[in-house]
Amino acid sequence: MSNLQKVIVFGASGFLGEHIIKSLISENWDVYAAVRTKPESSTDGFNQTQVTYYEGDLEDQKYIQDAIAGMDAIIFSAGCTWKSDLEISEYYRRNVQITKNFFTALGDRPNVRIVYTSSMSVIAGSKSDYIFFEDSDRSQVSQNQLSPYDLAKIECEQIALDYAQRGNNLVILNPGNMLGPGVFNHSKITTSILVLWFCQKQFPFYINGGHSYCDVRDVAKAHVAALTRGRSGERYIVAGDNLDMASISSLLVKMTGFKMPQQLPASGVYLLSLLLESLSLLSFRLFKNPYHPDFVKSFALHYYANSQKAIKELAYNITPIETTLIDTIKYFGKRELLSEDLNFFALMTHSNIQSLIYLRQLASQHTFSQFLLSKISQIYGICQSNLSLNNVLDNLVNHSKFNIKTGKFQPDKTKCQEDLKSINQLFEYLYFASNDFLSEVI
Repeated sequence: MSNLQKVIVFGASGFLGEHIIKSLISENWDVYAAVRTKPESSTDGFNQTQVTYYEGDLEDQKYIQDAIAGMDAIIFSAGCTWKSDLEISEYYRRNVQITKNFFTALGDRPNVRIVYTSSMSVIAGSKSDYIFFEDSDRSQVSQNQLSPYDLAKIECEQIALDYAQRGNNLVILNPGNMLGPGVFNHSKITTSILVLWFCQKQFPFYINGGHSYCDVRDVAKAHVAALTRGRSGERYIVAGDNLDMASISSLLVKMTGFKMPQQLPASGVYLLSLLLESLSLLSFRLFKNPYHPDFVKSFALHYYANSQKAIKELAYNITPIETTLIDTIKYFGKRELLSEDLNFFALMTHSNIQSLIYLRQLASQHTFSQFLLSKISQIYGICQSNLSLNNVLDNLVNHSKFNIKTGKFQPDKTKCQEDLKSINQLFEYLYFASNDFLSEVI
């Protein structure tokens, strides 16, 4: 933008909010951030001297009124997504109540552009793989299976729509399930928790519902675009790849070499959650049920979407899901949150991930596995720098079948025998030339 304009972001310390702040700075807006507590400084994020922070509570209307005074635009991305064992009533308080409070404090301001962050929960939620558009009716939505979060967001968006219908200048964005890295090395982990659990081997089973997975960085840029390009009173779906849990899990298996989680029937998991909820009540909440039945019943739903309207009017971009997942895993690696099996995370790219996990598989099967597994990055570097070994590794990948259930490569032994022998010889050479071996024999 040629002239700086003042914009304030509510929910600026959240997963999406931090990325919105970063995008606003890159577009030369005069940026203000409404937060409960100012985040710590970090070299991984943006220069915080470029942001003016307002610390306060969204339940305090005077705080809101003081924060928005003199602003040309407002982005409201505050709210609460699913959290393990969070009380059901909190989804109303942390979404509906703060939305009501915000718009009450805001009052009618037709000259101020408001961009409101809603959710695909407001539009979708089908038992089938039906794809929803902005103007889809709700006949395909399974109303009785919607979660407390879904119901809260529906009420929130209606509050925003009522505000627009009074003649105020408001645009609504409906993101899909956002994945991606955080802005800071201490950013909150919200919708990317699925990827983290998988990479920590804490995702043993799934219910095969589905979401439209998108990159949080793309969604943030769409919010900035909506400030100037969005049509008042309109909603825009900003989603991505429509994938069921089996498909997203398969992608993660290919990127990690971890075992495919087990698919369980929705009805069985729902009954189990009812039992756990009963135990929680009997223990006077000393035992907390991590999966409330009101959420479990929504796990089998599909929140699929089409983003063509946002692509056309907001120049919305959809990053390939593989790129988003790799960047998410790398971010968790920088925060030292990954399983030790992914110690090569920093090298991960689209082109080399299969080679890396194949090397790890072969190293884990070797006599000197304890020595080799910690050195996958170095071993891969040696293969890359040696034409013969590089060809060996490529040949192994090209002539092996990857088993999604086990997360393992199955080599065609008629074509791979000599290549396997070459890799084993490399492993033995590295071990016998190492200080580990020398310390044993001297």
